[in-house]
Amino acid sequence: MHEQTSATFGGNVSALGVMHTVTSANTVMLAFVSTRNSSPTPPPTVSSITFGTQALTRLTSQCPDCGNAGINNLELWVLANPAMGTSQIDATLSGSAKGAAVLVSSYVGASAFASETSVFGNGGTASIAWTNPNEGAWAVAGVMDQGGFALSLIANTAQTERSDTQCDPSDYQAANTADQRGVAANQQVAFSWTIGQGTGTNCITSLQDRNWIAIGVSIY
Repeated sequence: MHEQTSATFGGNVSALGVMHTVTSANTVMLAFVSTRNSSPTPPPTVSSITFGTQALTRLTSQCPDCGNAGINNLELWVLANPAMGTSQIDATLSGSAKGAAVLVSSYVGASAFASETSVFGNGGTASIAWTNPNEGAWAVAGVMDQGGFALSLIANTAQTERSDTQCDPSDYQAANTADQRGVAANQQVAFSWTIGQGTGTNCITSLQDRNWIAIGVSIY
């Protein structure tokens, strides 16, 4: 089952931290981290993430055209069997990010990861799909966009939005995570979000530049 979600974001930062509580054994922790910079500096990557004294491992990342400036980076880091209790998630970046977000979720009764995938695109809908290899798995997806636009999950009855940040204080960026439980083996799972006008003070008023990245993973 889904245990807890914690999230934080900031501007002009090289590290971010958020408290998270693990209440059960046999738990998997997922941390989605998004970073963004503006020209002429490319976005930093994630150097390390820890939960208390335990280190998370990078599972996958997506940084389209990462050699250029003013673009986004999205990474997924994981930890199997985190220690029970409340500790801080500390994400250290390779440099300063004009905008960054950390979105953490933990799931009870899971211990392994499979079938991760990542995509990127531009437009009014962000979507990701993959085939789940294991019976009864959780499917978890994270998405970020560079415009600070509102990300609204287009959910079926089995999908739940877990975290949502819009229009961070220093740069136009938004992030969202969602999950689906009890996915059958060899079942195609798909998530999609509409990208519309955000309501925060730092949201872009134009909907022309809606570049996005999404990462999905099955856990079981």
